Amino acid sequence: MIDREMVQIRVLSAGHGQGRVMLSALVEATVRHLVMRGGREFFVSMREKGKEFLPDAEHTKAELIASNLAMQFALGKALADPDTIPPHMELAVSTDRIYCGRVRFAFQLPEEGTAEEISPDANLLIVPAAAPDAVIPTAQKFLNDAENTPVCIALFCDHKPSPADDANAMLRSVSPELIELFGEREWCCECYNPCGFQPDGSICSADHASPVGAAELFWDAVGFAAKRREAYFRQELHDAAAVIKRRNSVYQANAPRRLLELRHNRGVYAAAVKGLYEAQTLLAAATGIPLPGDGKE
Repeated sequence: MIDREMVQIRVLSAGHGQGRVMLSALVEATVRHLVMRGGREFFVSMREKGKEFLPDAEHTKAELIASNLAMQFALGKALADPDTIPPHMELAVSTDRIYCGRVRFAFQLPEEGTAEEISPDANLLIVPAAAPDAVIPTAQKFLNDAENTPVCIALFCDHKPSPADDANAMLRSVSPELIELFGEREWCCECYNPCGFQPDGSICSADHASPVGAAELFWDAVGFAAKRREAYFRQELHDAAAVIKRRNSVYQANAPRRLLELRHNRGVYAAAVKGLYEAQTLLAAATGIPLPGDGKE
């Protein structure tokens, strides 16, 4: 079932440490820096739910707590000992005092199964360019548990990609078998390295990291997930509105079961409106188009 509170993105990898390092790279690329998208500055924070916007005094306290949470995902810690990194994190996205929504990234090991009741809105799959087939068993296990859930591929590279490199073409050349597993689902690929590269091509240290592809993977995954949620909530609105129209009449007033059905679907409709707005706002942010209702071109 879908999580109505926030976007769910599942991080998958063949190795235990790679997924947790990815979470740290995402924090390094988005939380620790302002992110530009479509000419806008976006603020990605680890603030607690309900505390995204607060008065000045409370704002400082909330930001301090969020900063402490972000420290748990320090890239140096992740590279030295991935087990010190929490397996999931929640990020709040906002811009110009406009709240866009919350996104949860969660790493899941193959042996953990698929016990979670909440299905992901998108998957983020880490593929080592030197051994891409190593991730195929993981992909086979998890990509079948939710029909056509989109996939973002982080193609791990140990050398600096050139501007002419096409990550999609690179993935097709190194692992056509993996591409076949995606079937009809949407997918995209970005070259990725958690530390990034210096101008001479050498890998940056964790203390001066500039992750390659992490910010792009963040927006790719959010865009895919928001698009999927938008379709889901549109259908819910349609279905709930149809029931409300049928049951909202004086002839139904003395039918307790139908009144309960009416009340339930009014609640579903209201929740779907909220979910649709957040999905559309996150989708607009991810694709770089004007946000709903902000009047900016």
